[in-house]
Amino acid sequence: MFRIFRIRGDSMVPTLNAGDYVLAATWLRRPRVRQLVVVDHPVFGIVVKRLARKDTDGYWLASENSCGVSSSEMGAVAGNHIIGRVLFTIRRPVAREKTVRFFTINIFFDHGIYL
Repeated sequence: MFRIFRIRGDSMVPTLNAGDYVLAATWLRRPRVRQLVVVDHPVFGIVVKRLARKDTDGYWLASENSCGVSSSEMGAVAGNHIIGRVLFTIRRPVAREKTVRFFTINIFFDHGIYL
């Protein structure tokens, strides 16, 4: 199953901007480090973050910039809080000459290569 989520806030800029949408695959609940995930966080609600690391405490999430909540503030989340892995984003429409709107779609392919 797929679910669509709308991005609010600036914690994931430049990867995701407020008003963008993400499509998450809900059957992909065992993400790898550096993948984008949608999580039902017990304190912060539904968030889209990058998986920073996994250890015995659970999954540690990270924002893309300093205005977001830090990994240490969020703490580790259990695997059952992961809603799904982000497959692609749909950028919010950008007005061009006040009449035409364009969408940009970013697709995330996982080739198992991590730097």
